[in-house]
Amino acid sequence: MSDDKTDNKKPPTKATPRPNSPPKTENGLASGQSGSESPTPENRPMSLDNPTESTDELIFLDDIKFPNLVVADRLVEEGYAYYYAEGVDRDEAKALDYWLKADKLGSTKVRPLLDKVFFQKLEMIIDTMPVFSYVLNKAQEGLAVAQYQVGNVYYYGAPFITSDLANAFYWYKEAADQGHAFAQNQVGDMYYRGEGVAQEVTKAYQYWKMAAKNDHDKAMSSLGIAICLAEYYDVEPEERVKYLSQAAKLGVTMAHTFLGVAYLCGQGVKPDLTKALEHYNTAARRGNPMGQFVVGSFYHSGFACKKDYREAHTFFRLAAEQNLPEAQFAMGTLYSQGHGVEKDLSEAARYYLLAANQGLPKAQMALGNAYDKGLGVEMDQFLAVKYYREAAKKNLPEALYALAVAYANGNVVNKDTSKSVKLYSQAAKQSQAQKDLGEAFFNGFGGEKDEEKDFQWWCKVSSQATGKDLARAFENLLLRGLLS
Repeated sequence: MSDDKTDNKKPPTKATPRPNSPPKTENGLASGQSGSESPTPENRPMSLDNPTESTDELIFLDDIKFPNLVVADRLVEEGYAYYYAEGVDRDEAKALDYWLKADKLGSTKVRPLLDKVFFQKLEMIIDTMPVFSYVLNKAQEGLAVAQYQVGNVYYYGAPFITSDLANAFYWYKEAADQGHAFAQNQVGDMYYRGEGVAQEVTKAYQYWKMAAKNDHDKAMSSLGIAICLAEYYDVEPEERVKYLSQAAKLGVTMAHTFLGVAYLCGQGVKPDLTKALEHYNTAARRGNPMGQFVVGSFYHSGFACKKDYREAHTFFRLAAEQNLPEAQFAMGTLYSQGHGVEKDLSEAARYYLLAANQGLPKAQMALGNAYDKGLGVEMDQFLAVKYYREAAKKNLPEALYALAVAYANGNVVNKDTSKSVKLYSQAAKQSQAQKDLGEAFFNGFGGEKDEEKDFQWWCKVSSQATGKDLARAFENLLLRGLLS
């Protein structure tokens, strides 16, 4: 850069050391260049902003002819000044403008410089056609980062070009197949949404997984969300935790409930009850009903925390207000037993009804029992049998047994000994199966005592469930004694 810059230039906003370049002489030329190479008078600086078109190997600047490469070298120096804030405010756009002009004049120095300074970035402002043409040329030469940036221009559009999703997908995929993580994530997004390409969710997971292996946060989060939505299963436990953790960091509340299961059961991580409760608490505080139910279950059972029925009531109520049937049933149980609240059989029956109307077998059984015995409601044998029958359809042993008694005694229904015996048999089989499963904690599967294996089996069931099914799977862990 020449030394004809005056002292009234603004101070640099940020001086960044630049790569080694040839030292300049007093006339502003790089060392090794003779003054005869530039006919510029000392009192007349070059005007580099609007050079005319090249004529042979000379160029006109301010009506004076200069060799092209001399001008190109000066343009490179000016670009350095603006990029590294040497005597002027840092201005990447102006630096790029000077360097592109130098490239057009045939500078051999500027191509590696442009590649090094601009293509090392993840994003690049491409706001003019000359810049786009340069980047497109590099993309056509096979440079992955340039292909990704061309994809961005086609995806989002620019003042000089309209959005073209098909072209965007083409360039993203070119970069993705060379291992560019950001392009891999974008290809995954476009496959998932069917943008510029036919929708193929399986391929979306494939490209997200490629990006995730390159530690791309958004791709990991997308996979984590897919796990939460029960759309993606083909993943190892360690990867599962990694994806869910990233989704949780980006604010996906449901991811915390799955991480709670992982830390509770030691799937992909070492078992850590404190972390499990932390994740469930986070989900609960953010209003997730399943998280609220599980935290309530922790306090109700005293698992991983001090038993506290009042706290259990607080969290069960929050989840029940969001119509989670397991929580509504739990509220009914608290009121029927007077745990954490004053005993109130009418309130218990109200909550049982809410859960029964959502098809929860235990609630249907409890409500049938309430009508059968007049607990908080007016005794009504017809309604009792109605709810027993609903629960029996789902093979709840207690309901099968109660219905068997009704047919044996002819209560409300016609006495039918044969039907009664059949129901007794079904109840016994279901009860024995559930008893065997509950006692697996003590006896293990296959006749060998294996508490850890049984615990892990139930954890596996929990980890594969979502929504209400996850709440039910977790409840099985509690009610079968595996967490008590």
